[in-house]
Amino acid sequence: MKKYGVAIPFLLLFLFPVIFQHCATHPVDHSGFLPPVKIQLPRNAKNDPDMVSFVLTTENHINSLSNRLETVATRGNMLLRKKDVSFLEKIKLMKIKIQIVNGTNALIGELEKVQQYRRDHPKEVKDRDHVAACESLSRAIKKRLMDLTRKYNELFTL
Repeated sequence: MKKYGVAIPFLLLFLFPVIFQHCATHPVDHSGFLPPVKIQLPRNAKNDPDMVSFVLTTENHINSLSNRLETVATRGNMLLRKKDVSFLEKIKLMKIKIQIVNGTNALIGELEKVQQYRRDHPKEVKDRDHVAACESLSRAIKKRLMDLTRKYNELFTL
């Protein structure tokens, strides 16, 4: 036992970083996910760097939140398909549902940011193209929420 006493902690110290490095760099499979949201900016809105930045940032947040929600929902669907679910798995499923509620709230927060942008920039948003860009963002967020709800109905309804 003594001859392995030093080797076991050494192996553990060596293996943990290797395992964590693999997990951190392992790509996530998004093949079954909804396609990324792409907002088309009207011609005049493209000339406003503040508006372009806001739209691109919001678009990235929508796609990021959507991918996170789908990753969590995919794990939840695997648990829902099981016939015999243990108590621990039921707790995991509740955790997944809470993560979905939090992700959904974050998407709704993006919708609120669009509305706040309209309030904070009244002069710019009076322009027809700026209004169209804000409405496109709002529609995209609402559509993504509806698509996620439809796709993962059992997890999105409590």
